[in-house]
Amino acid sequence: MQIYRLYKGYLLCVIICISTVISAQTYQQVRPSNESPYHTILTHLYFLQNDTYHPERTRIAFPADLDSATAVTKALQIKSILDAKGLFVQLNKIPQNPNYTDSLTSQSTYTLFPDELPQIYLEKENNGWVYSPATLDALPDLMKKTFPLGTDFLVKIFPYKSSGTFLGLHLWQYLGILLILLAAGLCYWILSRLFKMLLHTSFHQIIRRWKISDVHTWQIARIISWLATLGLVNRYIPVLKLPVGAAKFVIASLRIAGSFLLAFLVWRLFDVIIRHLRDAASQTASKLDDQIIPIIDRVIKIILVLVAAIYILNQLDVNVTALIAGISIGGLALALAAQDTVKNFLGSIMIFMDQPFQIGDFVEVDGKVGTIEEVGFRSTRIRTIDTSLITVPNGNIANLSINNMGARPRRMMQMQVGITYDTPPRYVEAFVAGMRDIVKNHPMLSNEPNYVHLNQFDNSSINILFRCYIETGDYAVELAIREEVLLAIMHLAEAVGVRFAFPSSTIYIEDMPGQMSKTPTHNQSKEDLIKAKDAWLIKWRAGIKVDENGDE
Repeated sequence: MQIYRLYKGYLLCVIICISTVISAQTYQQVRPSNESPYHTILTHLYFLQNDTYHPERTRIAFPADLDSATAVTKALQIKSILDAKGLFVQLNKIPQNPNYTDSLTSQSTYTLFPDELPQIYLEKENNGWVYSPATLDALPDLMKKTFPLGTDFLVKIFPYKSSGTFLGLHLWQYLGILLILLAAGLCYWILSRLFKMLLHTSFHQIIRRWKISDVHTWQIARIISWLATLGLVNRYIPVLKLPVGAAKFVIASLRIAGSFLLAFLVWRLFDVIIRHLRDAASQTASKLDDQIIPIIDRVIKIILVLVAAIYILNQLDVNVTALIAGISIGGLALALAAQDTVKNFLGSIMIFMDQPFQIGDFVEVDGKVGTIEEVGFRSTRIRTIDTSLITVPNGNIANLSINNMGARPRRMMQMQVGITYDTPPRYVEAFVAGMRDIVKNHPMLSNEPNYVHLNQFDNSSINILFRCYIETGDYAVELAIREEVLLAIMHLAEAVGVRFAFPSSTIYIEDMPGQMSKTPTHNQSKEDLIKAKDAWLIKWRAGIKVDENGDE
């Protein structure tokens, strides 16, 4: 019951709106004149109103060489076209200057509706303003386009034309409205099924490949059918010969409905494209695609809504140019006040273009270490090792050095293995050779490049450099391989009898009572030392290895 009351209230509001806009154009008492564009158009329209109907007085609005009967016919045709198209003449905007000149063409011409009807314009002739010969030549073609079925089509169907009116319309016009609505419903029913069949036959491969459901194709077919139906209704509305106010209201309503439907159609088509792009992005290695597609979806839909809103406001006679200018000035002020936001937005664009990292990469940015979790329009979110979430503005990231540890194709394993100073050289050689064999035989370690060499004598250890590369990009796998290698080195050290060194200090007491002194005696001459050195060098060059006692 409540819904019924709301429906009745809505219907009453619509009837009141129609009744207020269908009133004809009214004018003050005027005399025939063509001294300016304003006076010519005023004379033409004033003497064709119902209460001031004197069509012969419109003769002054046409060239002097045109006979009176033809002039009256042309005057009626021009008004019929203006009324049918819902073009309401605003007299206060028509120039009253007898010497008016068009600013674009620099000629003495004036066009009533440059966008809708550029063919109908006035020009100055013998100190008077009249409809141009080009306008008169274009009228037959304009009449055919405006009234495709003829101006009296409905009157012939419903010959009982009544002189009385209800809400400004005759009975035959109400019957014509009913006929057009019935025809529109039938047209929609046929076209919706036809377009659905055409979509499935013409775009079968795309529908199958993109996995578009029947629900989406049916929605798209219905929207296209409604658009076609509204176009046909708009085409045949002039046949009703509605008053100019009513025609303007109906045509504007149809255009607004059409803009809604067109925006909705683009919205649905873009949904299908975005769904396909998401499926394609899920198949790629880069995870930034999964982040950028929703952003593109959001931006394009916002632009679509703005374009549709501007068109609708234009149909409602809102000064869109002034509105956009005001928004631009406000946008400039907002941009100056929100420089950081703009900076972050540009930083987002640079991240998506350069792709310095992907979702899931382990990175270091400005001392912050963690995994990239999300890249948005304004900021990037990094999940740290302790699971806290850090938000970094994209404007800052674009100017920072980024260490993308997640982009490494393999991981380096480098360390200094320290052994004790009391280890004999042959033990050191066996230990180093064993570590090289570990690198060569492990399936997850790269053979090239790798470095395993006795490296330096440290404070409390003999150091062996161990550097190799683990063939993995996964951190968990890297840890497992490191564990295997370290355990292998420990087992090797145990097998060959090598001890690992650790920071320590050794205290030597050279002289103890009752014991031999530990202070070495140096009783060899310089010549003997040089001879011993030269003998060792000859053996070393020959490839003969000597042990710590000097035995071959």
